Amino acid sequence: MTEAFKVKIGINPISWSNDDLPSLGGETPLEVALSEGKAIGYQGFELGNKFPRESKALAAVLAAHGLELVSGWHSGRLARRSVAEEIAAVAPHLELLAENGATVMVYGEVADGIQGAPQPLYSGRALSPTSRGASTPTASVRSRGTRSRTACGLPITTTWERTSSRRRTSTA
Repeated sequence: MTEAFKVKIGINPISWSNDDLPSLGGETPLEVALSEGKAIGYQGFELGNKFPRESKALAAVLAAHGLELVSGWHSGRLARRSVAEEIAAVAPHLELLAENGATVMVYGEVADGIQGAPQPLYSGRALSPTSRGASTPTASVRSRGTRSRTACGLPITTTWERTSSRRRTSTA
């Protein structure tokens, strides 16, 4: 007989409220997310902006619902900081995760990103290659006649945009 996998399933609280755009679910209390998440079978949660950042308080909130800490996002800025500065910046976050039993940290590089910017992400007009922190890949995509939008400094194009670009430049 084979041994069964030991799997625990957790969820990010974005299903209840959005950290990047707090107006989406901002009115939903953390208690609602935790109680509903537990009721539908999740065993843990990733940190979100509504969770306490003090270790004992975080442990108490999760324990009240019989939940574990799965992981926690860290907005890294290694592209703009030294390695030593980035390690120092992430240390309190790692400590909070470890003290609460999480063995995973989600690291996202956000230097020069547009999260939290007061202007819309895409206004329906083409952006210049150097606007809002757009990167060299974005300029490269535009030079090929493809429109792009920027998220975290990386170009995003739709399948339609890539396909129509190929049709416009095809010699066949």
